[in-house]
Amino acid sequence: MRLIKMRPKVKIKIEEGGIPPFKKYADDVGYDLYLVNLIEKKDNLYFYDTKIRVEPPEGYYIEIVPRSSLSKTGYVMANSIGIIDPQYRGTIKVALRKVNENAPDLELPFRGVQMILRKLHLFDIDIVDNLSETERQEGGFGSTGIK
Repeated sequence: MRLIKMRPKVKIKIEEGGIPPFKKYADDVGYDLYLVNLIEKKDNLYFYDTKIRVEPPEGYYIEIVPRSSLSKTGYVMANSIGIIDPQYRGTIKVALRKVNENAPDLELPFRGVQMILRKLHLFDIDIVDNLSETERQEGGFGSTGIK
């Protein structure tokens, strides 16, 4: 007997002008999102709206990450990863930075990012005077010397 595991469901509200999230294969990790409206442009920063609102299931949040094809456009996500907190109900907005001055403006709608559902791990912090000793200590930024 095969057990069927229920997948968590994200509630999606599509505002006027929005396009439903897209997933080509059932086992793709994320759903592609369409940038449909340029909200603002500041120098080489472009702010877009997806016209999509989300409500993740309890115990989850959403990450917005670039699609791999974004690297071919001359743009990158300005904040690398976008975090959509579980309580946020506004439309998902995306900031892109133009890194190639010769790159043309994006043709909208543009499928450039994807949303990924992540398990929420809440944590507290403890402010201390000292941390435990480790072999590595403060080594960082290629400190191993291994090439």
